[in-house]
Amino acid sequence: MNVRVQAHAGTRVQPSRGWWPARWSTPLSRLASLALLAEWLVLACVALVALDSALGWIGRAVFLLAAGIGAVGAVGAARRRPSGRALTAIGLGSMGFIVGVGYGIPRVVEGSWWLSIVPLAAAVASLGLMAGGGLVAIRMMRGPLKLLALPVALALAQFVLLPGTTGTLGAHGARSPLAAPLPSGAEEVRIVADDGVALGAWYIPGTNGAAVVILPGAGGNRSHTYDHARAIAALGYTVLSVDARGNGDSGGVNNIWGWEGDRDIDAAVAWLRTRPGVDAWRIGLVGLSMGGEQAITFVGRTHGVHAVVSEGVEARMPADTWYVADGVRGWTERTVAAVMWAVADLWTAASPPPSLRESAAGLRGTPVLLIAADAPDERAVAIDLAARAPEIEVWQTSGVGHTQALAVRPEEWRARVGAFLDRALLDR
Repeated sequence: MNVRVQAHAGTRVQPSRGWWPARWSTPLSRLASLALLAEWLVLACVALVALDSALGWIGRAVFLLAAGIGAVGAVGAARRRPSGRALTAIGLGSMGFIVGVGYGIPRVVEGSWWLSIVPLAAAVASLGLMAGGGLVAIRMMRGPLKLLALPVALALAQFVLLPGTTGTLGAHGARSPLAAPLPSGAEEVRIVADDGVALGAWYIPGTNGAAVVILPGAGGNRSHTYDHARAIAALGYTVLSVDARGNGDSGGVNNIWGWEGDRDIDAAVAWLRTRPGVDAWRIGLVGLSMGGEQAITFVGRTHGVHAVVSEGVEARMPADTWYVADGVRGWTERTVAAVMWAVADLWTAASPPPSLRESAAGLRGTPVLLIAADAPDERAVAIDLAARAPEIEVWQTSGVGHTQALAVRPEEWRARVGAFLDRALLDR
């Protein structure tokens, strides 16, 4: 009897540690300590990126709060039930993947390896956290509930990881370097926006008293509008070809939707008005893709320019995705876009711009030439905006890709754009 009691008293059940209950003792249980290290790596990445100077105060507060909550969860996870540990791992893994990939990949593209080490390491660790947490959650499910695992995983990827990562990428895009020589007759200039950000530009003096600001597309700089600058300068116009913010020689952060466009265009127009031989009432804008959308937004809010040529206009806010198909596919695409732009809004202090439809309603007499490619979205947007504003005329190209009208149809581009600018700026 005494021996039996002693044996029973000396038997000690090992407590559960980490993710795994003792009864699930497998080789995976040895990864619990690595999972904790991964969590702290993710938290360090989130906290580091949250202190980025481009982050608005709301976004900084949200990310730091998320890091704080995650830290509390990581500290207390070992003492909680496996279900709580699994949810902590999935939540931190999702956050770490979004921030790690969205911030780290652009740094690799632009060659800033030292800035990418922690985010990319956190992204890899996050994959392990999500996989481990998901495996634990599946093993804890009973019966038919296991059938929910795949739909939940797909929903997480579709509506959280994908738009969250693209929103982060878009708000911290990689800087594109200059890749074109100085055009003949041009000079390098720098223009300072009202928030102190310096913008790189080429200035080509003209002969007819009118001037044009050229705006590149998302992630672009004046190298990408080199041919446009030469073509417009050959028509006698003064040209100011500007690097997009965060690209080329411009300061600031590359937001691929150009949410700082108003202040950059305003600075460029104000600078042109001080140039000798430029009539302040004969200034226009020529924008490609994002630059074209910036131009429409600018003239919809202010009236400092008197002509706009926008090529490749598509969408820059959720309200601009009205042309997406109806049904489940349309709902999915619009939801993903809304989440993406909501995440991007957290990453930047800039305010999201109005929709293109709102901007078109504010033109009030400013003539706009929309150049649309064969793509159905460009065609639909151009027709819709023209129907809403009599100031808009559309050149619907054929056999031309996105923003490729000058490259594919150079003579027609020069003739159409030149005639439009002449009517809007010279015949005033």
